[in-house]
Amino acid sequence: MLEFTDLPYRYFPPKNSWLLSRWILRHNRLVHLKRTQKIVSVDFHHAQRVFADRAEGDRFLLVVNHPTHADAAIFFETLRQLRMRCQMMAAYDVFLRSRLTRFVMQRMGAFSVDRDGSDRRPMQQALETLVQGKYPLVIFPEGNVYLTNDRVTPLSDGAMFTAVKAQEALNKTAGGGRVRVVPVGIRASHVTDARGAVARRLSALAKKLGLAVDLKADPAGALVAVGRAGLVRSLEQRGLAVPDIGQVTGVKGLALMGEAAADAVLDRLEPKLGFCSEPGRSAVDRIRAARRAIHAVRSDPERGLDHAAAATWADEVMLALRLASYTVGYVHEKPTLDRMSETVEKLEEDVLNRMPRPIAPRSAVVCFGEPIDVSARVDGKMKKRELLGALTAEVQSSMQALVDEANAANRLPGSELF
Repeated sequence: MLEFTDLPYRYFPPKNSWLLSRWILRHNRLVHLKRTQKIVSVDFHHAQRVFADRAEGDRFLLVVNHPTHADAAIFFETLRQLRMRCQMMAAYDVFLRSRLTRFVMQRMGAFSVDRDGSDRRPMQQALETLVQGKYPLVIFPEGNVYLTNDRVTPLSDGAMFTAVKAQEALNKTAGGGRVRVVPVGIRASHVTDARGAVARRLSALAKKLGLAVDLKADPAGALVAVGRAGLVRSLEQRGLAVPDIGQVTGVKGLALMGEAAADAVLDRLEPKLGFCSEPGRSAVDRIRAARRAIHAVRSDPERGLDHAAAATWADEVMLALRLASYTVGYVHEKPTLDRMSETVEKLEEDVLNRMPRPIAPRSAVVCFGEPIDVSARVDGKMKKRELLGALTAEVQSSMQALVDEANAANRLPGSELF
C-alpha cells in the first residue's frame, strides 16, 4: 500500500542519539537494506556540491525524491558515508507501525508530520532545525511513494515554505545566515536479470484476480489486464459502478477508467463530509481536502459516534488516492525491467492492500544537485506564493535532471528493455 494511513494522528518529536544511531546505522547497512529491502549497494555522486562555497552559518535543507519504500534507509546510509547526521520529517503512519520502528526513527532524528493535517508542531520543529543549524533538515516533498523511479511526481510546496520562513527568521537575527536547499535524486536499479521473477509475481497476482497472463509474450497487455481487473474488483467491492469509457482500450482506456473512477469515488464521498468541490479542481486537491475532513472527525473524541463511518470514508479516499496515483504511459513509453518491476509491485500494493517484498536485488545511486541559495531569493520583489511556486518548480526540475543523469549512466540489467 502507499505510505498513507487514516489512524488518529500523533506527533513524535526527534530524539537524536549519537550512541544509538551508530548501532542503528550498522544494522541498517548490514541487515535492513540488504536483507529486507534488497539494496546491495548505495553510492553517491556530486556530494562536493553540498560543501562548495559553504560559508559559516549556512543551513541546509535536503529535499529528496521518494521513489521506493527504502528511500529513508538509503539516505541514512548515504549520510553515514558522508559522516553527517540529520533531522528528518516523516509521515506519522511510519511511527505507528511498531514501538521499535518509532524508537529507531526518533533516535535517528526523525519527527512525524500529518501531510494533510493542521498540527503546527512539525513546522515548528522544522523551522527550529533550520534556524539552529545543528543538523541539516531532510524532507521528501513528494509525500507518498508512487513507485515511479524514473519520474519525479509533483512536489508539495511545504518544503519551500519551511525554507523561506527559516530564511526570514534568520534575516531578523544578528548573526544572520543563509538557507541552502539541496535537491537530491535517488535512483534504484536491478543488478540481476529479474524478468522471470517479475513475470512470476504478476502471474501470481493475476491468478488471485481470476486471470491468466503471459508477461513475457505481451508485457503491456498483461499489465493492463491485471490493472483493469484490480480496478473493477475494488469498485465492485464498494458498490461503485465501473465507468463506461466506450470503445477505448489498452493503456489509454485504463487511464480514462481510473480517472473517471477516482472522480466517481470523490463525488460520492464529499457530500458525506459536508462539502462539494469546485468544478475543475484536481483529484489530488480533492483528496487532500477529504483527508483533512476525515482526520478532523477521527481525532475528535466528541465525535465518537462518527468514527465507524469515518473508517469507511478513509477506505474510499484511499481508493481515490490509488486511482489518481498511476502515471499514464509510464511503462509503455519505455518498458524497462525496472519500470515493469515497479509497476508490478504497485499493483500488488493496491490489489492486496499491503507492502510487497522487493522482487530482486537492486543498487541505489544518490545524486546531489547544486544548492539553491534562499537568502538571495527572499528580497521582497516576488509575492510569497509566486516565490514558493518558483522554488518548488526549480527543485522539481533539478530532481528530475539528477534522476535522468543517473539513468543515462545506468548499465545495470534493470535499465534494459523487458
